[in-house]
Amino acid sequence: KLGLRHLVAGGLVDARIFCTASMSRTVGGMKPLAQAAALVAALVVAATDALVVGRPGLHHLQRSRPFGGVVTLQPLPGCADPRRRRDVTCVRMGWGGDVSFAPVEVLSNEPAGTGLRAVAISVSPATAAAFETPGQFVQIRPGEGAKPGFYAIASPPRNDTAVFEFLVKQTDTNAWLTEAKAGAPLEMSGVAGNGFDVDKLEGLTLFDGFQCMNRIFLAQGTGIAPIRSAIEHGVGLGLPKPATLYYGVRDDEHKAYADKFDEWLSEYNVEVIECQSQPLPGYTGLTGYVQDVLKARGVAVPRNTGACLCGNKDFFMANKDILLEAGVFEGRILSNF
Repeated sequence: KLGLRHLVAGGLVDARIFCTASMSRTVGGMKPLAQAAALVAALVVAATDALVVGRPGLHHLQRSRPFGGVVTLQPLPGCADPRRRRDVTCVRMGWGGDVSFAPVEVLSNEPAGTGLRAVAISVSPATAAAFETPGQFVQIRPGEGAKPGFYAIASPPRNDTAVFEFLVKQTDTNAWLTEAKAGAPLEMSGVAGNGFDVDKLEGLTLFDGFQCMNRIFLAQGTGIAPIRSAIEHGVGLGLPKPATLYYGVRDDEHKAYADKFDEWLSEYNVEVIECQSQPLPGYTGLTGYVQDVLKARGVAVPRNTGACLCGNKDFFMANKDILLEAGVFEGRILSNF
């Protein structure tokens, strides 16, 4: 039972393949595993059919699964959703399924801070429509056969433009992207990942009726990219007071999006608090790491608080522990991975 549940739920085997394999085993002349596998296969097919029909238009989703398993959504010809006029899709479960890439073009590539580039890439309308949740990512590569990089989308989900923006840290291996000129051809995968499950910031059932009236964003380095997507998606709107972004960087020269801080407060109800670990002379803001500042300032109304975090593992765990200790519901501490 455990093996069946984890293999099928984890996307590591196709439920129908598991059913076929189970047929070869008998217990006392009976085939209970085969019967169980057949039942689960039917339930999986029914559940995924319901999921896909309820979420039309997800033409090119790649969702990471444990141990390399991938769930892929592919168009089903001849089926259309009358509400949105998009193909209904079917789900295929397999072991580390192939990722499809499509040609794209660089629109602009501008400096965004020391060692940082702001890259805008034109994508197809179908790819743009598949981007539904802030915090999702794509894979980008210079051409066929090249090793791709994984990049969180920095711009918010929207339907009025087919352009994805990225914040890219320059390294020894990604000059093909950080030095790309406008018009340069690249290849990009479909949109992937769960992103920030911001619906959990609204729900009450799982949180003892406590409304999420206080929202915190915690970002480290280029982790500001998916956090920007969440902010400009409106996650901080509708609150009695501004949400707070704790943004950890080395110094003024290494921070991105400084030109957006005023807009985030006036248009998206998010106040930025910088946390600089090695500030330059003349800096008058808060110093130290984000987790140090968060712990010192505390969390107001923790049972009414939700948070979106993006940084490395140590950053995430340190801040998560502080939030949990303060009394924030674990289900309202969101990551994009």
